[in-house]
Amino acid sequence: MFQEFALRIFLVSSIQSILLGMFLFFIVVILRRNRTRLSYLLSSYFGLLSLGIVLEVIATAHRFSWSVFLYVAGVFLIYLSLGCFVLFTFYLVYGEKRKYGILYLSVYAFFSLILNMMPNGMQYSASTDWIPVWNFEFFFWSAILISLFVAGPELFLFFKLYKKTRHKIVKKKMGMLLIGISIQLVSMYLIGIYNAFPENAFFRAMWGVLTFILILLSGLMIYLGIGKNLE
Repeated sequence: MFQEFALRIFLVSSIQSILLGMFLFFIVVILRRNRTRLSYLLSSYFGLLSLGIVLEVIATAHRFSWSVFLYVAGVFLIYLSLGCFVLFTFYLVYGEKRKYGILYLSVYAFFSLILNMMPNGMQYSASTDWIPVWNFEFFFWSAILISLFVAGPELFLFFKLYKKTRHKIVKKKMGMLLIGISIQLVSMYLIGIYNAFPENAFFRAMWGVLTFILILLSGLMIYLGIGKNLE
């Protein structure tokens, strides 16, 4: 059991270091180029996602009763980062209609907070062999939340943005953005699946590393698709 735990921490920490370094680079480049609402929102996406992952890794690396609170906070920040990205895309499409975007983010953050406070929704203790476990009810409502507030709006806004784009080169970059969005959404569902079905610890470790790699690729495609040339 200790060897499996150590392997999981080593693999996840290695991938996490690369991911955090890359996301920090994106944030610095985006904010140095131009400080607008769009650049702050995209930087918030990368920043909150990074912080959420850091809290999750710290939580899973320490076997203390309070570690579950760090883990829950990490999940909430990751969910909140997705809301920032949806809001970023919303402003790209609709411009200055600020009140609707803020209303969306407020409602989404509220439901995310309620979900993460679900009693025994996420467990991390000696009773779970110090492996984060989501109960099926939490997994189900998490999938519903992501589908309604993230996946649906993101894909709708992307195709609205794609239709507005006339330049061929920009349309090619939109293709990278779509790949990034698709990988991002798949990653969120995979995170729920491997936390809700913890039968095989080694498989979970490999699956966890794969999820980190997918998040890294998603961030790279989003940056190359829209963040690199954001004005």
